[in-house]
Amino acid sequence: MEAFPNAFLGVLTPESDYVSAPNLKRGKRFDWLYCRAAASGRLKTLLSPLLSMPDEVWQRLRDEKDHEKRAALICLLTAGLADVGKAEIVGDNEGGWFWLPPIRLWQPWAREGLRASNP
Repeated sequence: MEAFPNAFLGVLTPESDYVSAPNLKRGKRFDWLYCRAAASGRLKTLLSPLLSMPDEVWQRLRDEKDHEKRAALICLLTAGLADVGKAEIVGDNEGGWFWLPPIRLWQPWAREGLRASNP
């Protein structure tokens, strides 16, 4: 199982936010996405009905500032969704497989991108 934190957050980000992302160095894009999804409380709203996580985890998602700990928290959510059978598995044998949030939670632009890449 492989987590891809940027994609995990990206597919949940509204298109208007996603396309307005500043040109950021490696690692900074993740933190930018994180602030829009986790620190805003949107991840809790979207995922708490699917995952039985302690309130401390959701609070940590909102408050965490450390880049590596933020990535670990997204990996935890990825593993949790995989464990309850709610993760969307995308990829192929050549490039690998990634576990992402359920497709029904993805923003329309992300669902369309997946459809376009799998004709």
